[in-house]
Amino acid sequence: MTIDIEGIRARRAAITPGPWQSELEGDRFTVWSQNAWTWQEVVSTDHLNPSTRDAENAKFIAAAPADIDALLAEVERLRTIAATVAADLRREMDDAMSNEWPDLHGDVVRNAIRRLEESKEAQP
Repeated sequence: MTIDIEGIRARRAAITPGPWQSELEGDRFTVWSQNAWTWQEVVSTDHLNPSTRDAENAKFIAAAPADIDALLAEVERLRTIAATVAADLRREMDDAMSNEWPDLHGDVVRNAIRRLEESKEAQP
């Protein structure tokens, strides 16, 4: 599965600035954004037959920007770890091959490097 990280970042950057919060007023659930000067309505429900999950939906929407920021940071952290591991494995492979390491172990390391490199290629 390929994730369009740059697309996610672009969509995240284009939304109404936050922080966002949700609020219940009668039958209406609203997600608000507060900037330095004013409150701005981001999304709301205003209908005669509200869903039984409107409150949960509003809370989810309000939390989405911060959740997405945390997930993007985690993706970046894991990609950095994967790149470091691949580089370490490549160095180990080079060292092992220069010491005439048995081919079986070389295949294990080569396969691990290949899998890491393939996972990097699948990333945008």
